[in-house]
Amino acid sequence: MLLPDDEIHIPDVKTPPAKKSFNLLSVAQNTFRIYGKSITWRVAASVDTFTLTMFATHDPMRAIAVVASENMTKTFVLYPLHELAWNRIPIGLKDGQPHRLRSLAKALTWRVVGSADTLMLTWFYTGQIKSAAFVAGTELFTKVPLYYLHERLWKNVTPEQLWEKTAAIPRALLGKFLPKTPTPPS
Repeated sequence: MLLPDDEIHIPDVKTPPAKKSFNLLSVAQNTFRIYGKSITWRVAASVDTFTLTMFATHDPMRAIAVVASENMTKTFVLYPLHELAWNRIPIGLKDGQPHRLRSLAKALTWRVVGSADTLMLTWFYTGQIKSAAFVAGTELFTKVPLYYLHERLWKNVTPEQLWEKTAAIPRALLGKFLPKTPTPPS
């Protein structure tokens, strides 16, 4: 039996978050960020793959062919799909920021995908499974740390920041050739 001075504790009922409306600018900014990450990763990864393929084959043309093919398969298909998949996985996020273990997990899962692609392409261009296995196997030790570092460097770059910074590039490069923003009449 409750007395008049007794408090009744009613737990807070949290309302579910409102469903976000579709925002085309947000989608464009996130896509822009994914491809920004993809391209910056491909630069570092290409140097590594070229070096390893040269070491295995001593053939610069085959090394270039492997790197060029990887840039197509990974930059425009595999890496963006990997990023989109991880964007849907909330594990390892604290206050919206990725934890170190999440970055490590991403590095390892990407390495499985990336090394499989490297193995197939190197085998295709060299015809030597041993050379292909050497390149793909060595990448496990060279690219996991590189990818982890890449993830940590990108963790604080928001889609909005990237969008704003890169939107200024054409104006800075073309400067006087672009029309001035008209000032409203007074």
